[in-house]
Parts: sequence; structure tokens; C-alpha cells
Amino acid sequence: MASERSVTVGGVQIGGGAPPVVQSMTLTKTHDVEATTAQIAALASAGCEIVRVAVPKSEDADALPRIVRFSPIPVIADIHFNASLALRAIEAGVAAVRINPGNIGGADKVEQVVRAAKAKGTPMRIGANSGSLPKHLADLAQEDLAIGEEFAVLLPATSSAVAAHVAERLRAAIAHASDPTSVTASAGVATMPANAVDGSTLVAAADEALYVAKRGGRDRSCQSSRRGGVRLSA
Repeated sequence: MASERSVTVGGVQIGGGAPPVVQSMTLTKTHDVEATTAQIAALASAGCEIVRVAVPKSEDADALPRIVRFSPIPVIADIHFNASLALRAIEAGVAAVRINPGNIGGADKVEQVVRAAKAKGTPMRIGANSGSLPKHLADLAQEDLAIGEEFAVLLPATSSAVAAHVAERLRAAIAHASDPTSVTASAGVATMPANAVDGSTLVAAADEALYVAKRGGRDRSCQSSRRGGVRLSA
């Protein structure tokens, strides 16, 4: 469904029912004005409607006024880590600026950029990704990275003691996996009468076992007794 709101970037409408816009990014060193403007011209000839240029250094910001003047399509300045470069890009007359609030220097720096963009009437693109997070957040995200799996083991005509043993072996195997990637697994082990082989009974047993596994918490096996059988989880 099309967005009801639109933003105009250098005369190009984005959203609000407007047709999709082709955007690309240069691969040159932005301070090399000749190479950058040549690549922008080539992109425009290929159908590009908006172009983004990286502005990691002061010399790149110095080049923006000429790039904006020579470019046949609107130029967006892509900023990381330095709010002052975003302010200079806005002053240079770029069609928009892209910042990541997580790495621009804090809430006060974000506010400075927002105020300057608002005063100049410059649209902003807010972009956030794991590759540009501050180190402490990137480390935290890596620690919390997990692969999630769910599976159920159904054991007809099996004693609760045997099912409990199977559940504990599954828990131990997951806990001592040699793969360095963190794994979150819900493994349900269910017992039932030997003649309980219809589909609805099997699905209900698997669902109940998984529910118990999730409710039981991390790195532990637990047991839940219900009429008609025992559900155990790892």
C-alpha cells in the first residue's frame, strides 16, 4: 500500500502515491569532484533519479557545493559519525542528508542536525544498521545473536522416566554444542498412549510439549503432568 505522506527531494517526489524512484550511490572518493560528477552523470543517463554520496571526511564536505552545482540529479549526503559534516552538507545545499542517530555523536548532535535541516528545508533520511552502530551496541548485538529452533519428540507408550531422560539429554546436547553461534532451542518431549496416533492428538501433544519447554526457561528441563499423559520438555 502506498504511503499517504510524501517528501520532495530536490524536486523528486517520494511516497504519497508517487511512482517508485531509482536511487543509487557513487563509488568514488567524493572529494574527487571530476570522478564523482562523471559517475553521477553516468547514473543519470542510466535512469537514476537521486544519487547518494558518502561524506566521511572534511575534504568531501568541501567538494559538496561543486558536486551539487554540477549534478543533473538531486544529491543526498551520506553522513556517519560526524554531525559537523552533516551541518556542512546542509549548508552546501544538498537535496537531503542521511544520518544514523546511533553514531552521530549523541542526542544533542542529532538535535543540531535536525534543527539545521528544518531551518533550511532539507529532508532527512534516517538510516540505522548493525554495521554502523557504536562499538558497545554492536558488541551487545553480537552477544545476543541467536538462532532459534523449535522441535518436538513424540514417544508413544514410553514411561515418563524415559521421556525425562531424553529431555535432559537434548538439553545437555544443546548447551554443549561446539558451534560458536548462540542457539535458542525449544525442544518438547511428550509421552502418550500407544494407540494415540490420529493427527489431532499428535499435534496437540507436540504443542503442549513446546509450550512447557518455553515456559520452563533457559537451559533447564521441566515436567508438566496432564490427564492422559505426561509432557516433558528440554
